[in-house]
Amino acid sequence: MKTLPLTSALLGLTVLLTACPGPGKERPDPSPTTYTLTLKVEGVPQAPVTVLNDTTKAEAFSGPVAGSKTLTLKAGEVFRVEGGAANGYVTPAAQTVTLDGNETVTLTYRAAAQPGMALDPARLQGTLSGWTLGAGEVAAYFSESDTVLDLTPATVTAAGAVNGALPRPPEVAPLLGECVFTGSRSVADVGVEFPELGVFSRSGDFLGTVSEETTDGRPVQRIYAAQAATFRGTADCGSVELDLDLTLRAGWNAIEVKPVGPQQQTLRVRNVAPGARVTLAFNRADERLNIYFDDLSEISLRAGASVTREAVLEQMGGISGTVTLETNVPGVTVTPSTLNLSPLGAQGTQSRAAVARLAAQAVVTRLTFTAAANAPAYSGVFNVVVKQGGREVGGGTLPSLRVIAPSVSVTVASEHMGGLYVYPGTTAGLKVNLASVEGFSGSTTVTVSDLPAGVSAQPVTVQVTPGTTTTVTIPLTVAADAAPATATVRVSSPQGGPPQGPNTVQLTVRPARVAVGSASQLVPSGDGVWLVSGGRFDSATSAYVTDLTRYVGLQAGARATVPFGVGSLTALPGGDVLAAGTDERVARITAAGEVTLLPRPTGLFGGVADAQGRVWFVQRVSEPTGGTRTALVRWTPGTGTGAGEVVVVDDKANYGQQGRLVASGDGKTLVYLPAYSTAALRIDTQAGTVRPLGADVSEQGGSVAVSDAGSVWLTQYGSVKRLNADGSVTTFNDLRVERLFGFDRQNPDVLWGADYTSIFRIDARTGTATRVQLGEVPAGVPLNGGGLAFLTADYVDGNRQSFLSILR
Repeated sequence: MKTLPLTSALLGLTVLLTACPGPGKERPDPSPTTYTLTLKVEGVPQAPVTVLNDTTKAEAFSGPVAGSKTLTLKAGEVFRVEGGAANGYVTPAAQTVTLDGNETVTLTYRAAAQPGMALDPARLQGTLSGWTLGAGEVAAYFSESDTVLDLTPATVTAAGAVNGALPRPPEVAPLLGECVFTGSRSVADVGVEFPELGVFSRSGDFLGTVSEETTDGRPVQRIYAAQAATFRGTADCGSVELDLDLTLRAGWNAIEVKPVGPQQQTLRVRNVAPGARVTLAFNRADERLNIYFDDLSEISLRAGASVTREAVLEQMGGISGTVTLETNVPGVTVTPSTLNLSPLGAQGTQSRAAVARLAAQAVVTRLTFTAAANAPAYSGVFNVVVKQGGREVGGGTLPSLRVIAPSVSVTVASEHMGGLYVYPGTTAGLKVNLASVEGFSGSTTVTVSDLPAGVSAQPVTVQVTPGTTTTVTIPLTVAADAAPATATVRVSSPQGGPPQGPNTVQLTVRPARVAVGSASQLVPSGDGVWLVSGGRFDSATSAYVTDLTRYVGLQAGARATVPFGVGSLTALPGGDVLAAGTDERVARITAAGEVTLLPRPTGLFGGVADAQGRVWFVQRVSEPTGGTRTALVRWTPGTGTGAGEVVVVDDKANYGQQGRLVASGDGKTLVYLPAYSTAALRIDTQAGTVRPLGADVSEQGGSVAVSDAGSVWLTQYGSVKRLNADGSVTTFNDLRVERLFGFDRQNPDVLWGADYTSIFRIDARTGTATRVQLGEVPAGVPLNGGGLAFLTADYVDGNRQSFLSILR
C-alpha cells in the first residue's frame, strides 16, 4: 500500500482542525474539583473523629461519628483521619487518604483487655505485681486458730501467677462481740475470720504478704462467714466504731474496710461485689535471717569452754549472700561466724506440704558458742546477731546465758530500796555493797550511770577480797539549778559480774526546799507567803502565842507574833493576811510584819476574801431555843481597831454544821463545799447571788478549784471532773488527784493539785498532768507571781520537820 507523506504545513493544519469542533459539537467538561470522603466507625456506637489536611494541617472536620458520616472535600488533597479514644476500647491507628475520587475510611474499634481479674470471693487469682523471687507458694494465716493453711493449689509461678481456692478456717470469732449495735440485722451476730495471705519459698521461707485492691483503688479484704447475715447500722466497739452496710453469704466474701471521720476512728465496711476487677500485689518482707532454737534451756559456760545448740534458720524477704554471726555478750563468740545464703530461686523446686506455721523453718544447722579465757562474768539474755554489710539483718534469742568467771557483785545497799531523794544545791551519798564472786581478788572502781541532769557522782576505788562484802558510799553532788526529775541509776564496775541483788535505784531530784519548823498551813502574801512557823508559851504574858514568818522565794523575811493560837489564815488583797483562832480577836498582819488586833466577828473561821477585801464566811449562831442558825455573811475588816461591817448575804440555803469556802483567784466566784452533803453552792461576790453549783461534791473526800473565768474543776475521792457551762460534767479517767490547790495566777491553763505524796501540774486544756513525787504534801497555795508554794513533811533524826518549796 502506498502512502503519501504530509508536508509540515499540512500536518499542522490537520492538528488544528482536529482540535476545533465542528458545527453542533460541545466542548468536554473540565476535571472535578471535589470528592466525597465517607467516615465509618465500627465496633463502638460512636467515637470522636478528626480529619486534617495533611499538607496544611488545617482541620477539615472534628466531632462525633455514629455509624458513618460523609464529608465533601477538595479533590486531589491528602487527608489524615484520626479516631479518638473510646472508653474500654483500643483506639485504631490513624489513616491517610488521597482524595482523587470518592473515598471511604473505616475506623474499627476493638474492646481493650480489662485490667486485673474478675473477683471470685472464694479464690485468689491473678498475677502478683512486684514478684521476682521465682516459684513459690501462697497460704492463709488464721489468727483465731493460729494456723496457716495452703491455698488449693498453692502454687505461685515464676511469673507471679496465682489461682488457688481459699481454705476453710478452723475457727471463727464473733464479728460484733461486745460491740453495741444500732440498726437492723438479720442475726444477732455471726462468726467470722479474716485471713492474712502470705507467700513462701518452696523450702518454707516467708517472703512477704499479698494485698488486693479493685482496679479503681479500693482495698479488698477477704472475710469468711459461718452463716449468711446482713447488717445495716453502726456498732460502738469502744475505741473504734463500725459503720456497717454489709451482706455476707455463708463461706467466703470480699469487703472494703475504710477508716473515716476526723480521727479516722470509724471503720466503714462495705461489700465488694463478685465480678469486680481486682489486682494483686506482693509486699516483700524485710530481708532478714531469723534464728530459732528448740532447746531454750539456760546455757552455762566457764571461761574457755564451749557449748553447741541446734538452730533453725529462716530466710525472710528473699535474703541471700554472705552474712556474719556474732553475740551480744563480750568474750562469747559463735561458730560458724559466716554463712553463705543461697538465693531462694536456686533452692529446690519440689512442692512442700501445707505450711505448718507462718514462720516455717527452712535450714537446720548447729551453732557453737565459746567463752574466751578472759571472758567477763555475765548472766542474762543471750542474743545471736546476724549482720550483712555491717547492718543488722536478723538474729535469734536464748532466754539465759551464764558465763562463770571471777568477778565483783555490785549492788545497792538495802537502805535505798525505797529510792534516793536529793535536792538542788546539796550533796548526798549512795551506799553500794561489793562482794567477791568466784574468788575475785583485787581493786575495782565503782561508778554510777544514767544520772539525771544536774547530778554528778564521784567514782570510788575499793579493794575486794574473797569471802568479804565491802560497803562504800559514792558521793553525789546536785547542782543548784538541777530541775526536778526521776531516773533509774545503775551502779557498776569494770570487773562487775551478775549482781547478787539489785544494782539500780530510783533517784529523784526534788524541788529546792527550806526547813520551816512544824508549819502546816500557808497563804499567799504579795510576792511571797505567810506561814505559821510554830507556837509557844510566852512566860512574859503568860499566854500561848503563835509565830509567823513571811517567805519570798525560799528566803525568810518579815516575822510576826500573834498573842493566841492560830487556826486559820486568810489572804487579803494587797499582801495583808488575817489570822484567827482561839481568841475573840483576829490579827491583821501586813507584809512587813505589823500586827493589828481586831474584834472577831461572831462565827469567823476559815473565810475567804474577794477582790474588795471583804471576807466571806458561814456564820453559825446558836439559837436560845436550841439548834444553830447558819447564814452566809460578808465582813469588811477595818484597818484600825474597829470591828468592821458584817452583812448577811444569804440565810435561806442550808449551810450545815461544817463546810468550807473556796475562792477563784480574783475573788469574784466562790464555791461552798458542805461537809455532810453534796449540795455545793456557787456564789457571785459581785452580784451577791447564791445558786446550786450543779455538781455533786462535798468536803468529805472532795475539793474544788475555780478559775477567774468561772470554770469549776472538782475532785471526789481521786476522780477529777470539770463542770461545763452547759451543766454537763466531764470526767478525766486518766487522772487521779486527791486535792486541788487552785489555778495558776499567771497561767490560767495550769491547775495545781496533789495526792498524798505528789504535786500535779494539770493542763486544763487537755486534762493531762505532769507529776512530781515529793513525799507527804500537807498544803499548797498558788503564788500571785505564778507557780505553787507548798509544804512537804519529812522525818529528820526522828523528828517531823516541814519544808517549803516552790514549783513554777
